[in-house]
Amino acid sequence: MRSDLGPAGELAVVVAVYNSASSLQELAERLLAYWQGRDISVHLVLVDDGSTDNSWQVLCRLAEDNSAILAVRLRRNFGQQNALLCGLQLAGGHRYLITMDDDLQHPPELGGALYDRAKEGYDLVYAIPNIRHRPLYRRLGAALRDGLFALCTHKPKGIKVSAYRIMTGELAKKICAGAREFVYLSAASFLHSPRVDNLPFSQPPRRYGRSGYTLRRLTELYWKLFVYYTAPGSLFRPRERGVPYEIDSRMGGWEDDE
Repeated sequence: MRSDLGPAGELAVVVAVYNSASSLQELAERLLAYWQGRDISVHLVLVDDGSTDNSWQVLCRLAEDNSAILAVRLRRNFGQQNALLCGLQLAGGHRYLITMDDDLQHPPELGGALYDRAKEGYDLVYAIPNIRHRPLYRRLGAALRDGLFALCTHKPKGIKVSAYRIMTGELAKKICAGAREFVYLSAASFLHSPRVDNLPFSQPPRRYGRSGYTLRRLTELYWKLFVYYTAPGSLFRPRERGVPYEIDSRMGGWEDDE
């Protein structure tokens, strides 16, 4: 099935993909079905962040079947934040952009509630899962992240952050314009003092894969957050600036409809 969408539109959904071949078909089908049911133009930007399974083959097949889907493959694993930045830059021109995980713990249909809340005048809305029991290292990591945010950004008190969010196209442009070799989207967002809100939801149990966030990876992530988003951390920044990501190949996309 091919869609007939223009070069930009109302909404784009950006997903950083890593070793999620088993969930991608369902993810794409549910996203497209939901937004088509609401009669809202949607494009999907699916960024393969150096997967070692057959995620890229699945993405290529999805992009071949539907021109609302752009599949992108990075040269190596750059990290979720940088992969999402890639997707935001490629989806420039849309009025709203959603970012979400690839494992279906972020219900695709919840994007509708995020969209409706953003339409009330918010620049940024986070979907926050109601999770009572989290591993100790995840709780400690969240506390460290919130402390760093208080140090280096203007995050409003009481606001929580997550990878499932919607932002306006204008905010996305500002984030992309200030991109550096490491980006943390929430920290970059709060530098622009957006009007922000939270939307709680019940997170379904994990059906595919497992979390890629280990204590080591969280420690590395928050160290980079300190280095790149605080004044004291600037002392540790490398003198030579690198690139946030490198695209290896791409498949499909709404640009092909012209």
